[in-house]
Amino acid sequence: MISLIISDVVGDNLDSIASGPTVPDKTSFRDALKIIKKYRLLNKIPTSVMEILNQGISGRISENPTHNDSCFTNVHNYLIGSVKTAVQEAKPFLSSKQFKVDYFSNNIIGEAQEFGRSLYGILSKLIKDAKSEKIALIGTGELTVTIRGDGIGGRNQEMLLSFLNNMKKLKFNYDFLIISVNLDGIEGNSKAMGALVDNFILDQMISKNIDAKKLLLNNDSNKFFKELGTEIITGPTGCNVNDLILILISE
Repeated sequence: MISLIISDVVGDNLDSIASGPTVPDKTSFRDALKIIKKYRLLNKIPTSVMEILNQGISGRISENPTHNDSCFTNVHNYLIGSVKTAVQEAKPFLSSKQFKVDYFSNNIIGEAQEFGRSLYGILSKLIKDAKSEKIALIGTGELTVTIRGDGIGGRNQEMLLSFLNNMKKLKFNYDFLIISVNLDGIEGNSKAMGALVDNFILDQMISKNIDAKKLLLNNDSNKFFKELGTEIITGPTGCNVNDLILILISE
């Protein structure tokens, strides 16, 4: 049997991809229970789910097949698509426009707001090391959002708004444009796949005295990008291969 797999998982671990059920499972019922305990969810998990986990831990229900199971003897798994495919398409196009291209990270994870705050430092170092007038930086991965409010947004929009909120306090002497998107075409509870920011959007935030911190506290980043007209709406693409951040810089 041949299994063709498209990855939506950071790192492309086949056993973690939902479209890869033909891959041996390295996890166990006990692993699932550890996660539930780690995040203090024991009192929130349905009783029926806990019954299944306990039956699995006690051996009354079999674990998923592992790498030694005979069912995988004639299985051949092929990864035919991932975010790397998108990057491979983007790099030659950017190079043709005289950008020096740097795929600076394929493992962008963690809190969206925290990454947004740290992005200025990342850019500063990469610009210093690049020694080029036109730089294109590509990053891929998948950030997370801790929900504290009832606003509308998504991880890429929240990251970008956090970046802008931090940038207003800093001095810089270059032009930038950043697109950060979820490649399946929609993120969070918004209709957008992400958003675009640049020097003009930063100036607009400052001149209009928009309270980005208040929006972030309410997880309401989409309101900002909708108002300024830089939310990116494509509709579902039908193919989720993680998120992509594209940063264009001209000194």
